[in-house]
Amino acid sequence: MAAASAVPVQPPSFEERLKAVPWKGWDGRASDPGRFALLVDWLKVDRRAAMEFLAKNRFRELRNPAVARAVGEKATASELLEIANGAESPWDAVFGAGKWASPGVVNAMADLMPSVIPEAAGPTAGAVAGLLAGINLDRAMAFAISQQTDQVRAAAIGGIFDELRSGANGEAEIRSLYGSLPPALQNSDPVLFSYGNAIWGSDPVAALQALEGISSPKMRGMGLITLSQNAASASPETAIAAVYAAPGMSDQAIYNHVSQILQNWNAVDPQAAAKFLSTTQIIPTADVAKFSPIVAPAGGGKG
Repeated sequence: MAAASAVPVQPPSFEERLKAVPWKGWDGRASDPGRFALLVDWLKVDRRAAMEFLAKNRFRELRNPAVARAVGEKATASELLEIANGAESPWDAVFGAGKWASPGVVNAMADLMPSVIPEAAGPTAGAVAGLLAGINLDRAMAFAISQQTDQVRAAAIGGIFDELRSGANGEAEIRSLYGSLPPALQNSDPVLFSYGNAIWGSDPVAALQALEGISSPKMRGMGLITLSQNAASASPETAIAAVYAAPGMSDQAIYNHVSQILQNWNAVDPQAAAKFLSTTQIIPTADVAKFSPIVAPAGGGKG
């Protein structure tokens, strides 16, 4: 009796292998690095199938730099448009891939903005404007101003500011551009958020004022807490004011943030920290006693 012929075993597909290393969170740290390596390999072997898989997952994996680079280096403008319209987080996905794309592709994507779905228009405009700012600032500003609504224009300006602030002359450029904007854009939430985050190093008080002007409680809170962290060393008074101005903070969260700022301040300049606490109008009177032990003289008394 003839022996049965062996049936060749098919190796698992990329999609089957990815099931063994599932997505576990936006920050990427919780997910197995092997997942991202598999996606990069798949993009090299069969880009079309890999892009279809990424689209099913709403392009979440583009938050990973290696995957974003693998997509972006060979991206077309139509692919960036597909990403914008299908991504869970359009700004992260478009900017993450777009920064690896050629200038020609980024410019072509800018021309496709009318095809972006309304709910993705703001974040996509912010991402594209930021990418354009890294290529040609005049082109980026023209793109931003050409958008159809103040909301989308503001998001684009915010994207430009975010890109510029990492440059050597970024703050000066941002201040100049901000001053040239009409009031409706100057006072828009995305512009105030990016402007406040850009100028805190040289003018923390002005940064605080800008961020306090944001109408969205969520965005205002994010900006103020970021300011409190950034300005804690250079201007601890401003940092503490930012904490108290942030909406939705619990008493415990306020205490945690302010006590850390005061501890660091007291370690560097205990006299200034103590004077602030004894004269402050930023911290409510009822809260001052909570923080007094932090800035008390060593030995626990006045001697």
